[in-house]
Amino acid sequence: MIVTFVYGNTVDILPGREWRCLPVMRSIHRLSEHGARLLDLDAFIENTPEAQQLCSDADLIVLQGNLFGPVLAAVQRWKARDKMVIVDIEDTYGPLPGESEPTVVGEAGPRQKTCAPEGCYTRLEEFRWGLRLVDGATVPSIRRQEDWRSSTNVFVLPDYLELERYLSVVPAPHEGVVIGLHVDKRNVKAIYENGLLEALQHLCAARSELKVLTWGDIPDFTAELPLPAEQKLILPGVTLNQWPGHLAYVDIGLAPLYGRFDERRSWLRVLEFMAMRIPWLASEGPPYYELRPYGWLMPNQSPAWERVLLDMIDHNQEYRAEAASEPYLYGIGQSLDENIHKVLDIYGMILNRNYIGGDRFP
Repeated sequence: MIVTFVYGNTVDILPGREWRCLPVMRSIHRLSEHGARLLDLDAFIENTPEAQQLCSDADLIVLQGNLFGPVLAAVQRWKARDKMVIVDIEDTYGPLPGESEPTVVGEAGPRQKTCAPEGCYTRLEEFRWGLRLVDGATVPSIRRQEDWRSSTNVFVLPDYLELERYLSVVPAPHEGVVIGLHVDKRNVKAIYENGLLEALQHLCAARSELKVLTWGDIPDFTAELPLPAEQKLILPGVTLNQWPGHLAYVDIGLAPLYGRFDERRSWLRVLEFMAMRIPWLASEGPPYYELRPYGWLMPNQSPAWERVLLDMIDHNQEYRAEAASEPYLYGIGQSLDENIHKVLDIYGMILNRNYIGGDRFP
């Protein structure tokens, strides 16, 4: 089997490319007899000679996220040549069902509708049309599968760890206890509305040795966070490839959830903590239910966050010792190299149409 991965370079697709496209391609090269190729989205749209060669050779074409505008015409071109085309939808990409006029902000700014000679349609309508056009979709969570299974055959393909990103990182000496928190544009609301911020404010007042470290795609978030300046650690401009190294400074990992979007999150953030032997706590919610035996799931209430965090701060060495046992072993067991056969099995099912079409489940 030869797989051609088609990736984009826009801001909204970049996380999926770095976590669900390039690592899969590298693992296929290392560990299987199958082949994998990489093709730029613009070349795919423009049907360059390189695109013609890579797509002609492929048994399966995997699009990274994008199902809008000229991409759909390019998909039709290869479908007309009897090529199997699927889309991989990572957890932060695409509209949500029920959003009648979703606004997606990318490099070109906000856009609610696409207009053509035959009329205008919403991003959600365009996305659904694209899903009906392709042969299937892979998604990182069951909620995402439920979202789109009426439009295409949807397969859950969890995010797995590219383990070498983490095994080379060792804990860095530092003063105090550092709480680590990833923030992106779509989960800022979780920090402010699920009781976590109030708990952090109380904890910073009670424990002067506490520091709060945030990273992500909102450079000003930490500076604006209403916590004492001396207890905030700011990491501006950290790339996706660089920030695993900053986990070396984290003593406690947080993974808050809030609202419909966060219900569709991948489990990746917590897996990263586990692979780094970092004790963690997260909001109760579908993304982390499977990981419950290896950490702490919280109701979104300030007293609950505060109570468990206080105990983790005061007894951090004991919690870290526990995190280095079963949670660590389970975490590193979710590496991409350990599970690449599951990825290839799903691709094989799609190629052979070996799945239950009525329920659209793998």
